[in-house]
Order: sequence, then structure tokens, then C-alpha cells
Amino acid sequence: MIAAMARLAAVVICVLLASCAAEKPSGPPEVAWGVDVAESVKADLEAKAAAKDCDGLQAAFDTAETHKNADLMAYIDWTMDNRANCY
Repeated sequence: MIAAMARLAAVVICVLLASCAAEKPSGPPEVAWGVDVAESVKADLEAKAAAKDCDGLQAAFDTAETHKNADLMAYIDWTMDNRANCY
């Protein structure tokens, strides 16, 4: 019984380590700009990222969350992490 629990613990640790070591995506998540989201929103997000406006990006994320737009939320999250260095 103890050996089985030890094996299970080892598997859980390996899975956790593998998930932590996963590479970040090389580019931003896809958004249907001009279809699902206006191009002007992209320009606004890019300006906020360039200015390192983390509060503005968070507000945009909150708005996307209100509208249940998962693609835009992923894009903003990626932008906050990789372009604006908010995290």
C-alpha cells in the first residue's frame, strides 16, 4: 500500500514538473480581429502594452471577461505577460 502511494506521489510530482516546464507560446493567441473584435480594440491594447499600462490592460481584460470573450481574454493575458511585463 505504501509503495503504491509512493508511486502515485512520484507520478503527481512528474506531472506537476512537466506542466511547469511547458514553454510559453511564441506569439499571442489568435483573435478574429475585425470579425469578433474591432480592429480599434487591438490598436488600443497595443498602445496600452507599449505604455506598460497594466491597469488599462486589466480593465480591458475585465471587459472581455464580462462579454465572455475567451479569445480576447487570452490575448490580453498574453500581452500583459509578454509585452507589458505586468506579471
